[in-house]
Amino acid sequence: MNRVCIIVAILCGFAAVEATADDPETRADIERLVKQLQASSRQERQAAEKQLLEFGPRILPILPPADLQRSASARAGLRRIRLQLEKAKAVASIQASQFQLSGKHSLKQIFNALIAETSNELDYSKLSEEKLSDSYDVGDKPVAFWPFIDRLAKAFQLSMKPNDGGGIQFDHGESVLNEVQYSGAFRIQATQAKYRKIFGNDQEKMLSIRLALLSEPRLRPLFLTYSPGDFQAEINGRPLQVRSRTAKLELPLGEGGAESRLKLDFSTAASQSQKQVQLSGQLSMLVAAGTERIEFTRIDKSAGVSRRRGGVTAILQQAKQTADTINVRIAISYERGGPAFESHRTWVFHNSAYLDVGGQKVQYEDFRNPLQAGKSVIVEYIFPRNDLAISECRFVYEAPTLLINVPIKVDFKKLAIDDSTP
Repeated sequence: MNRVCIIVAILCGFAAVEATADDPETRADIERLVKQLQASSRQERQAAEKQLLEFGPRILPILPPADLQRSASARAGLRRIRLQLEKAKAVASIQASQFQLSGKHSLKQIFNALIAETSNELDYSKLSEEKLSDSYDVGDKPVAFWPFIDRLAKAFQLSMKPNDGGGIQFDHGESVLNEVQYSGAFRIQATQAKYRKIFGNDQEKMLSIRLALLSEPRLRPLFLTYSPGDFQAEINGRPLQVRSRTAKLELPLGEGGAESRLKLDFSTAASQSQKQVQLSGQLSMLVAAGTERIEFTRIDKSAGVSRRRGGVTAILQQAKQTADTINVRIAISYERGGPAFESHRTWVFHNSAYLDVGGQKVQYEDFRNPLQAGKSVIVEYIFPRNDLAISECRFVYEAPTLLINVPIKVDFKKLAIDDSTP
């Protein structure tokens, strides 16, 4: 069974088993199964590992650390279990958020419930109190995030756009909601479909199509890849010739995953006057998913110690104290690399890193990047010392555990064409 199948199987088991980590019976079962990982029989150990995986990612907070197990088989088993559950958690995190709030509520209450339930950042600070106090019946069935957001925007005549912090900013003024579709956690809007003249060509003209892509704000999309050759356009069942068919385009999104804009151009006869086109195709978004906390204790004596979470490994290379600073150098390596990842890995520098001193966070003042090579990045963080003793500090690094290519399907059945003269 390959890794993708294992993760899918874990997710299916996660959906089927409704145990919670706070359930005493579940805790007792987990303790029993962890002990069974020490069994002399391989069959018993494998059965325990299978049952622990079936509980799903929700048991991650109460799984004991593998390094504290005396039995080598228990250590190895717990490492495999944690790795698979963290990957399953990361895969689940890129699915479309579901929202449910029964009955009638004010717009402000709905926004706050959306933020709490989906972890998506929504900024309604520009809306008047009068608008926010208006009520809306949300029904009683679960709804996906983006279709519900568009429903709200239409019902309350709101405009929306991505803000600098990676969230969605709402304002007064009706959104243009025509030509919108959804693919999982992504919203695709056709912002333009327009005929244009081709200079020096009286036989053909160009159909220029522009798409805007938004991800749910909670996600960390890194970059978008697509080829015009992966898209098809038809008018009255007749295919149009795509321009720049063999081009391979990569659009780095930067931190916050701002709106992505795609350009697609097709050639058609100069006499073409139809006002609708069918557009279909697929693109791919690389998403950093499943952020987990990676912690190093006694950092002054932990040089060379490594920690693994999902598909990321962090190695504490050095921690030293000067008269004014505490410097921590860490190497980050991801299983998934490749030329595209290597070209667009500046997102790594936006991962959260801090010192934990008795529960108090100390943020870094600066960082250096002495090396980027292949799938690895080395970062040295510089913290103010402020009379801190390095022996009392824990270093905490929060990183996505998995880099996932998410396919996004585009399928507009009847896309309106603006036939006005350009």
